[in-house]
Amino acid sequence: MRSRTPKERNVRFFFGSLPMVLAGFLIISLIVLFVLTRIGGVAEGERVEMRFESTCAAELAPVIENRAQEMGLGELRVDVQGQQVRVVATLPGLDDDQTAVPALLAQPGVFEIYQAETLESLPEGDPLAGQEDITNVWYQLSLEGHPVVQIELQPNALLRLQGRSAPILLYTLDNLVVETWDFEEGPDKDTVELQPELLRTEDEVRQAADWVILLRTGPTPCAATLASITTLESAS
Repeated sequence: MRSRTPKERNVRFFFGSLPMVLAGFLIISLIVLFVLTRIGGVAEGERVEMRFESTCAAELAPVIENRAQEMGLGELRVDVQGQQVRVVATLPGLDDDQTAVPALLAQPGVFEIYQAETLESLPEGDPLAGQEDITNVWYQLSLEGHPVVQIELQPNALLRLQGRSAPILLYTLDNLVVETWDFEEGPDKDTVELQPELLRTEDEVRQAADWVILLRTGPTPCAATLASITTLESAS
C-alpha cells in the first residue's frame, strides 16, 4: 500500500482532464449519497432481532447502540439479557444487511498508529497513538473523487508521530494495516487520512463509511459474537 500526500493528490488531479473529472465527481457524489445510507440513512429493510454473546454485555450494549444509531437503523431497541445484548431494529435495506450489519456492530474496532522501518513491517511494540487520541472523525471526497476518512488527533499525539524514531507510520484497524505514511517528516497537521483502495469506487465509499462508524463509536470493551439473527417483519 502506498501513501499519498495531499500535494501529490492535487498534482494528479490537475494533470487530468478537468471536464472529465468534474463529470466523474458528480457521478461519484451520487454514489456517495446512495451508499451513505449506512451512516444515518433511512432504514427501509427487514426488521430483525440480533443477539450478541459477550462476557461484558452491560458495557458492550452502549457501543452497539451507538453504532446502530450511526448506521441509521430504524426503531432501535437495545437491551441486555444475561450475557447477551439484544438488538431489535429495522435494517438499512442493502442486499447484504443480515451479514454486514451484525459484523459491523460486533467488530472490535481498535485503531492504532505504529512506527516501522519499512512498509512491509508488521505492527509491533507500543502504538504512538490510538482511539483515546481521536478528537473528531469525518468523511470527505478527495479532489479525484475518492472517499477519504479524516481523523483529527489531539496535539500530543501529533507530536509523538512527528518525533518518531522510524521513518514509516502504519495506521491499523484491528491489527490490519489500512493506510501508511512513508515520509520521514510529518504528518504536519492535526489530522491523518485513511483512504480505501478497492477496485470499485462504491466499495471504497462503503468501506470508508464503515471506518467512520467504528472510529466515531470506539472499540468494543470485549469480544462479541453474533449468536442469532431472526427476521421479524418488513419495514413496510
